[in-house]
Amino acid sequence: MKTIFKLFIALAIPLTFVGCSDDDIDPIIEANDLRLVDPGITNVNLNINTPEANAVMLSWDDYSNFSGDYTVQMSDDAAFENVIDLGTTANNHFGVSMAALNAYVNQLNFTPYLATPVYLRVTNGTLTSNEVSFTVKSYPQAGPVIITPEGGAAVTLDPETPDEEALMISWDDFSYVGTDASVNYVVQMALADTNFGSPATLSNTGNTSISVSHSDLNSYATALGIAENTTGEVDIRIISNVNANTGESLEFMSAPVRISITTHESGIKFFYLVGEAVAAGWDPGNNNQPLFNDPNNPSTAYFTGKFNPGGFKVIEELGSWQPQWGTNDGSSLSMNDGSGNDPDVFNSPSEGYYTFTFQTDGSGGSFTMEPFDASSAAEWSTIGIIGDATANGWDSDQDMTQSAFDPHQWYVNGITLGDGEIKFRANDGWDNNWGAVDFPFGQGTEGGPNIPVSAGTYDIWFNDLTGRYVIIAQ
Repeated sequence: MKTIFKLFIALAIPLTFVGCSDDDIDPIIEANDLRLVDPGITNVNLNINTPEANAVMLSWDDYSNFSGDYTVQMSDDAAFENVIDLGTTANNHFGVSMAALNAYVNQLNFTPYLATPVYLRVTNGTLTSNEVSFTVKSYPQAGPVIITPEGGAAVTLDPETPDEEALMISWDDFSYVGTDASVNYVVQMALADTNFGSPATLSNTGNTSISVSHSDLNSYATALGIAENTTGEVDIRIISNVNANTGESLEFMSAPVRISITTHESGIKFFYLVGEAVAAGWDPGNNNQPLFNDPNNPSTAYFTGKFNPGGFKVIEELGSWQPQWGTNDGSSLSMNDGSGNDPDVFNSPSEGYYTFTFQTDGSGGSFTMEPFDASSAAEWSTIGIIGDATANGWDSDQDMTQSAFDPHQWYVNGITLGDGEIKFRANDGWDNNWGAVDFPFGQGTEGGPNIPVSAGTYDIWFNDLTGRYVIIAQ
């Protein structure tokens, strides 16, 4: 109802006048009065899963005989110094959807998932209503923005300062501290113009910056395919994964930043098993089983296979006891580079198949040892290497040797390859074959792409339980 008229009619009939007090008179509403009705809510939780649902419905009474459009306004302060127009209407009611209200409060830079007061009012061109207020918990609509490095930056890696910072990656985003949500950031790097088809993961973190050393950045760059002592371009992006207490999960990606990296000779480390629990025994030069490096994080390596009960360690150089890795507390890594004391052993509790995950961080790191069910795994008669990088091309396999200790581990020593591609396949046929896009290590999938290789002489190991492979230059 926009206008109310009170009509008083004097009747020409003699009446007895009786005095009355002010309290007995019906209240007369002011002629110029615009009254916004309190919606009766105290908090609105905006939900990304119901974007079209009404977040709030407003209504008002106008006693000014106004006939135009009303404007609904919102602010983050009661004085309405910072005003956003939500819309106009000729009606005396107005609804705002979840998605629309979320977009408006994001314009006011609200922190997502933090209850923050908003103030609403209505104007009709000449009059302004009272305001109503409630709190809103919004959700983010934008992801992180990379601050450093700037696009076009150039990084030259120095082998003389392996542990010093080569690159600081930092980004701007909402602070989720104290809110009803948590966030994890994934920092990725990929070769330029590959659309992050095979990215390297530099970090998973709750912080908004990471530091990458010369050694680690060189490992990432060469693992991606930038040759040693070469300059190549990479793209960097940040993925934010937001999890709210309401069960919502959101993912955002930053715009990528492109930089150039000049690498040096390979800083990739390979790791080998030694000890009574593994095939080589306590001989560091006995064709020791290597771990399989993660192509997205070369400082992480895996071995899924057979262990005997007893102790074992990890070495970096065949035939040498240092650097030597073990554990002194049963959960974290310890390393002797030759200047300190040897760490204690890792332990295999019993004979069986396990996945040993080994993640270094400087001279420390972490590891896990988890049981693996190999009972239904196929046991192949032969596994070979085939491809135009081999002497036989795509015509026939170069057979690998099956481990006498574990039938799922295969190797070939001193094989000469040319520039080209290879795959692994079972039983000299294409029914079961494995490939990937990563060199010199990766995880092949059945029927996967051809593996690119560079000319050289290599020791090659393949694990048919996991499809992981490692190609070690000699």
